[in-house]
Amino acid sequence: CDYPNDWRHWGGVVSLVGARFSGGKKDGAAIINRSVLYARNVKSSGFKNLLQSEDPAKCVAGPNLAEYSSHEVKRLFDSPDTALNLPIKREPTIPWEKDHKKWLCANDSGAVAGDNQDDTEAIQRAIDTAAASGKTTVYLRGIGGGDPNWYNVDGVIRVHGSVRFLLGLGFARILGGPEGKFVVDDSSAPLVKFQNIDSFGGPPVVVENRSAKSTLVVESCGVKILGTGLGDIFVTDCPSIVDLQHSGQRMWARQLNPEGDDDIGLVRNNGAFLWNLGLKCEGKGVRISTVNQGKTEVFGAFMYDPGDMKPEDKRPMFDIVDASLLVMGLREIAFGGSMFNVKVRQKRGNETRTLSNDTEGGWIGWSLFNGWK
Repeated sequence: CDYPNDWRHWGGVVSLVGARFSGGKKDGAAIINRSVLYARNVKSSGFKNLLQSEDPAKCVAGPNLAEYSSHEVKRLFDSPDTALNLPIKREPTIPWEKDHKKWLCANDSGAVAGDNQDDTEAIQRAIDTAAASGKTTVYLRGIGGGDPNWYNVDGVIRVHGSVRFLLGLGFARILGGPEGKFVVDDSSAPLVKFQNIDSFGGPPVVVENRSAKSTLVVESCGVKILGTGLGDIFVTDCPSIVDLQHSGQRMWARQLNPEGDDDIGLVRNNGAFLWNLGLKCEGKGVRISTVNQGKTEVFGAFMYDPGDMKPEDKRPMFDIVDASLLVMGLREIAFGGSMFNVKVRQKRGNETRTLSNDTEGGWIGWSLFNGWK
């Protein structure tokens, strides 16, 4: 289709990785691009060309495409034209517990929604009881009605033994106190999954993996995800903030939606490994920071209207300090609001450089920003 009034900034931004195309027209292309495209590890069969791109005009003959960026690579320091190519790992499958005798309700151990009292001991008691009897699943009943309607976790809850599922049945809202957290450690099951737990408008409860070996899976949860060990972390469909603090820890996130105002970073990678497919943010301040030799790759990022961004607000969208951060397919849009004054700030050694709104203004659409260290 044609762009209205030739407003090419309305065009789509697509990031494609590991795609497979088959069939189609033998004299046509598997992909026709008229806007912004990043593609990697794409294969096709049955097409004359894998890719036909009009902006800038380029044709890629089939059947395979190692890596492609439709536009000039954005960068602040010397770096390759290619991405890091971090390894991609599927989220592990944790078998659903079909034996209802291995389920335990934390409400039956004293957890009460809506009374605004600390439920730490009650939930810990439920986990301890479940672990002692070989049960695998601890759940909280969903809440309803107006505020206060939440559970409170003001202390540390250890997930251990046979317990591998922490579930909210319905909308299980948990607010976290300053010390409020669930902890996965070396006494935990090899795979531990949290699902359907959300803080929704209140201080988030922390879900921490401090284990050297156990894997943490977080799905459909609005919490703070903390990494302080070496165990892998998988995140799917979560409006969560992230803090990876341990060198060598690895996270794979699919559809991450952190929001809010932050000076340091809604997503923080301190020396760790972060692979992210699908990132959407609203608000002002740093979205992702990567420091201390950390490695971050983001496929598909949408930054929506930071609101009333003051000219003196120089907090970057992405912050890199002696580390590597790459974004494949970045779109920033603001309807009536102001844009980020600084898109990227990168420091190497004693030198700091920025990509600012002065040169990158408007509704930006980047196929690839390369911040290799």
